[in-house]
Amino acid sequence: MEELAAELGIDVAAFVAEIQRYNEFCTQGRDADFFKDPKGLVPLENGPFYAFYGGRFSEGAFGGVKVNENTEVINKEGQVVSGLYATGDAASANLLRDQMGVISELTWAVSSGYIAGMEVSKYLK
Repeated sequence: MEELAAELGIDVAAFVAEIQRYNEFCTQGRDADFFKDPKGLVPLENGPFYAFYGGRFSEGAFGGVKVNENTEVINKEGQVVSGLYATGDAASANLLRDQMGVISELTWAVSSGYIAGMEVSKYLK
């Protein structure tokens, strides 16, 4: 563990202490930090050990067409374009934040698709 921490350029003592803490959770069968399922608590004891860089990010569009609460496309004049719906990145949730509150891009992708599907089915009837 010390060699891996040094290779990564991170504080060796802090890294080793964190691994020891996690291993104690494994022994106890309870993750007090993240409440991981006990079945998944596997101690990190025997190497070799490897690391990789994983970047976390939030992908989303900050443009797209304007839609209303039914995901109907709104034209430049502020009128609904009958029968035209947009979802996900094509209709960024950022356009509705004032009306809907804070929503993530993934939440928007799923929920807008659901809403559009329901609205299209009504439109086609």
